[in-house]
Amino acid sequence: MDAVRSNAANATSLEKLRSNVSEVEQQIEKMEALLTSSKNRRDGLVAERGPLVLPARTGNAAARKRLREIDEQLGPLERDIADDKTAKVELEEQHVFAEKAVRVAEWEERRASVRELLVSRMESGSAEKIHNAARNLAAALDAAREDDTRLAGELRGFGLNLDDLRTEFRFRRDVVARELRENLELPRSYFYGGSAPSGSLAGYDSQLIGHILGCLDERAVAP
Repeated sequence: MDAVRSNAANATSLEKLRSNVSEVEQQIEKMEALLTSSKNRRDGLVAERGPLVLPARTGNAAARKRLREIDEQLGPLERDIADDKTAKVELEEQHVFAEKAVRVAEWEERRASVRELLVSRMESGSAEKIHNAARNLAAALDAAREDDTRLAGELRGFGLNLDDLRTEFRFRRDVVARELRENLELPRSYFYGGSAPSGSLAGYDSQLIGHILGCLDERAVAP
């Protein structure tokens, strides 16, 4: 539950950081639009001012008036442009830090996710389960081998051919080897058994036992 809450909190924090980046980007776009508008106005006024200089300096009252109006607008306009440039630089610096914060948060989110998987793996006890399964498999094979030996001893008294039991042992060995090879991705040469039978061990065992039972039933009358 704590991990779920933590993940939810991290996701919310990351969304806020991404939202902050988006907001700063929008502010930069607005500042660029203001700068473009102010520069266009300034360039227009400067272009208009040029032809007015001579008439204004030679006594044209209307030209002098308009020149004064343009100069009154150019001063504040130049200050606005300078301030907008400064603000844009600061916003771009904020954008760099905001993007870095997002990258750090995304990295931490991925790291936390992987760490959660590792902790879950460690707490699951899967390694011990696999080890126990290997022990149980070895014990089951030993028990089956003892079974074979005991059955062989009992069946000799009935004059039955024991080749089937020997085949059972080899088939069992090869099936186990096949499963281990496929799951452990080990080369065929890793095991003594070279063959890799495709049948089911349970099916083969059932058929074999059925065959032996049939042979034994045929000897229901004692010699």
